[in-house]
Amino acid sequence: MTLREILSEEELERFESFLEEFRRLNDEMPVIVEGRHDRDALRALGLRGEIIVLNVGMNLVDFADSTASRYREVILLFDWDEAGDRLTARLASLLNSLGVNTHLEVRESIRRLVPHISTVEELVF
Repeated sequence: MTLREILSEEELERFESFLEEFRRLNDEMPVIVEGRHDRDALRALGLRGEIIVLNVGMNLVDFADSTASRYREVILLFDWDEAGDRLTARLASLLNSLGVNTHLEVRESIRRLVPHISTVEELVF
């Protein structure tokens, strides 16, 4: 099922409005996602800014160090399951300790707007 089939017209309008803001934020700072399919889903939603894929064969500490050397702010967007929650908490902690501001609001907003989904890939409608 797609979001168009799951959400009411009003919910879909709220989600599309949120997407406009998300696109604007992504123009200003990168989004970190878990895998290529997540990146592809965000591109399908019209995000034009930088999207960084976490699973590139680097451990989290090295990834955080590399990210901190290039960015002062990032958006973390991992799946809404237990593994995604743990990954978000761990990477946010590492990045914050290195002086990177991690924006988690996008992930939480999506969780509220479309609680029916559990993966980034399901955002495509």
